[in-house]
Amino acid sequence: MNAQWRRRLAANVPTKPLTIVRDAVTGVVLLVSFYYVARKLGEEITSVSLSGMSVNWYLLATSIALASLCLAIGGWEWSVLLCSTGERLPLRKVMRVHMLSNPPKYIPGPGWQLLGKAYLSRQAGLSMPATVLSMAAELAIAALSASALALLLVPHVASTLDGPIRGLASHVSLPTIGVLYVLLVPLVFQRVLGSSLAQRVVHCKLHLTYPGALGLFLAEMCTWSLSGVGFFLLVASLCAVTISQLPLLVFASTVSVVAGLVAFSAPAGLGVREGVMTFLLSLWLPGPYPAIVAVLSRAVLVVAELLGFAVASRL
Repeated sequence: MNAQWRRRLAANVPTKPLTIVRDAVTGVVLLVSFYYVARKLGEEITSVSLSGMSVNWYLLATSIALASLCLAIGGWEWSVLLCSTGERLPLRKVMRVHMLSNPPKYIPGPGWQLLGKAYLSRQAGLSMPATVLSMAAELAIAALSASALALLLVPHVASTLDGPIRGLASHVSLPTIGVLYVLLVPLVFQRVLGSSLAQRVVHCKLHLTYPGALGLFLAEMCTWSLSGVGFFLLVASLCAVTISQLPLLVFASTVSVVAGLVAFSAPAGLGVREGVMTFLLSLWLPGPYPAIVAVLSRAVLVVAELLGFAVASRL
């Protein structure tokens, strides 16, 4: 089936021009993102004495633990999607595939994590159609649920800003739009990936009811919220923040991750995620911290992924 897809792609799509355009756009985006973060980081390092910064190691360790927990929950959510395709695999093996496929995403070039996950899934005995559909569903529900959480937080975020954004938020019923988004997107998700079209394209479909799709969507939103709490603790380990800033930091964390997912050509959204996070944090955190926190948040994620890889290699 993979060979057939490649032949169709080669016959109908001018892959070389698209590859050149993709690589050029990716290069420009990465250069701009890295330059922005590096410039902000340079400005902040010169404006503050790093030796005077204190780190709350307990909060930092808790942030890493929550990041690891969110990765594990993501593995469980993928197992639910796999089961909905009709595949049955012990949770231990699903978690092993999920955790071992995380580090390869930092290899330059798009799709290494997906290719690694597909290979490990095949080695574990999963069918390729079920693997492809479940991975596509996993990425879709991750991006859509994160967008829903960010949308629900927009009114609170807008209330902290001045200018037209605050005025627009006051005249638009964003909470209602957010609730409708949460209720309707799982329905569309369930109908599309459980349709005969999915069966024809991927030779597989999801057998999910609407309550099941909605429950999975809400579970993913809770996972993003928990990840945001971990990010809040990371920020709190470096500077003074109040609980009232929790929604703002959850919003910054979630939007930056979505930006990294959209920039799929960048390895693990590297640079793009940090650039967006630095910009958003600069709206609420004092000068010395936005870029430092953005870089450190990547380090926390990498540590959590390496811990998951180490555990999964023994499963």
